[in-house]
Amino acid sequence: PTLWRDVPFSAIYWYTLEKTRIHLEEIFPSSSPLTASIRDLIGGASAGMLAATVTTPFDVVKTRRQVYSAVEFETPDHSAAAGNGSTPRVLREILREEGIQGAFR
Repeated sequence: PTLWRDVPFSAIYWYTLEKTRIHLEEIFPSSSPLTASIRDLIGGASAGMLAATVTTPFDVVKTRRQVYSAVEFETPDHSAAAGNGSTPRVLREILREEGIQGAFR
């Protein structure tokens, strides 16, 4: 589950950061350190928001698995949404049972 989150996050983040930097340099050309810092801030924030939005559902799956595996008593809920099953199966069950909001809790 960690790879489902970390690898796509890094790929999306770095790709978006570089493309945003290039685009902002075309829009705001300047050799001023302040302008470069603002471009980097906007690029980093944009890349981070996009990457986090795409990968948060996989983090939710990972967290549910951790929480439910740490519970030492028997629970009546053995559904995929409770963290049982493969990552795609758990994610499908979360979406089916809780809607899109459940993937971002």
